[in-house]
Formats: sequence, structure tokens, C-alpha cells
Amino acid sequence: MENNIEENTKEENTTAEIPMQETETKKTQTHIYKAVLMGFVSLILLIFFFAFAWNSPRLERGDDWKIIKKFESNTGNDFFSAMFDGDPRTRWTTVTPQTSGDYLMLEFYEAVDFNHIILEPGRYENDYPKGVLFISTSLDGDAYEGVKYIHADDNTDFIFESEPYRFIKFELTISDDKKAWSIVDFTFDKIESQPT
Repeated sequence: MENNIEENTKEENTTAEIPMQETETKKTQTHIYKAVLMGFVSLILLIFFFAFAWNSPRLERGDDWKIIKKFESNTGNDFFSAMFDGDPRTRWTTVTPQTSGDYLMLEFYEAVDFNHIILEPGRYENDYPKGVLFISTSLDGDAYEGVKYIHADDNTDFIFESEPYRFIKFELTISDDKKAWSIVDFTFDKIESQPT
């Protein structure tokens, strides 16, 4: 009789343990599902963030890029915003060695009269334009006219006579079989008192 009571008690305990184990298993599964879901959501958010950041100008130093309607080049990468993001690690570059005729063109939303341009190569200090960089401007995008230089320093810092333009084109005139053309930081402004 005592044996039967003990056996019945053991069976009841075993029966009671099974729902508890099932509950613990369900809790663990729920935690795993939540963790997987949170990981998936985080991954989607990260992809969205990097996709947006990659395709948008990442600005720290100013809003120069907002007045630019379009960039164009016959060579190189498409990371035009890298010239305006204030990050010394990013750049626009021709990628391949410089070739005479390679150009970079900017179109502004409205006519501007900036006459001081700096095309800073940053840490890619040898990736400056070889020879004279031909700078030309246009109001309509068809008829370009070369600017009249007042000052040019190291083929990266230019001051020229101020005339209104909507398009400005920078064109290489000499090839280099080793070095690409790189611009880490592009700045422009107007200098009223022009040096002689």
C-alpha cells in the first residue's frame, strides 16, 4: 500500500514537472524569437542607415553642396559628395592615372560668381593636376569660356576674374602615367579684393 502511494506521488510529481518544463521551453523559445526579431530589425535599420548615408552628402563643414545641381565627369568614381563632407578620408578621384581631357564639371542651380576655388588633395598630396588645369565657365552649359587667372598655387588653389556662371569645368591638360587626380575637399568663395 505504501509503495502504491509513493508510486502515485512520483507520477504526480513527474506530471507536474512536465508542464513546468514545457513552460520554461516556451519562455526560452519566446526569448529566442524576440532576440532574432530584434537582430533582424537592427540589421534592416543599419542597412537603411548606411544606404542613406552612402548616397547622401555627409556634411560637417558647410552647405556648399546645396547650391550645386549636378556633378559630371568623364572618368572616375561617382562619390562627388565626398568633396564636400569634411572627411579627410574620403575623396573624389579619377581612379585611373590622369589623362589629358579628363574633366570634372559642376552645375549650380543659379548663376554664381565665385572666383576662388580650392581643390584640396589632402593626404593624396601627389594626386594634384599635372600641368595647367584648364578652368572654363558657362551660363548655358554649351558655350564655355576659359577663366582669366589672377593667381594659381600648386594647381590646387585658384583665383580668377569674377564673371557670373552656372557651369564650371575643370579639365586636365597633361597626362600622367602613374598618378590619379583626387579631390578630398572642394571649397569655393568670392574674393572681393583680388591680389595682383
